[in-house]
Amino acid sequence: MKVSEWLAKLSSHTIYDSVDLGNRFRKECGMEPCWPEHTVRECRMAMQARGVGGYIEGKRDDKVAYGYEVAAALEKKIARTTSWDKFMGRGSMFHASLEAIKKAEVK
Repeated sequence: MKVSEWLAKLSSHTIYDSVDLGNRFRKECGMEPCWPEHTVRECRMAMQARGVGGYIEGKRDDKVAYGYEVAAALEKKIARTTSWDKFMGRGSMFHASLEAIKKAEVK
């Protein structure tokens, strides 16, 4: 599967179990994951500091990945560009990275 097809199934605002996501990425795309990981504890602290609601499942040291960061890391690796850095919103960053990856896969 193309990375762009796999990435299009993700959401920019979702927080994913990084181990599970990495396993699926390896299986479906045949590549090693390259995105940054955070602990559940770090994620909870960031959510609390920002004053956003919600809850994240998992033990404090479990690894998670943010959808928009997954897209940015894959863009940097595959397209060798950083088009996401021109945007502020997570959704805009995600979609810029997805489009850059699609263009890189065509070449």
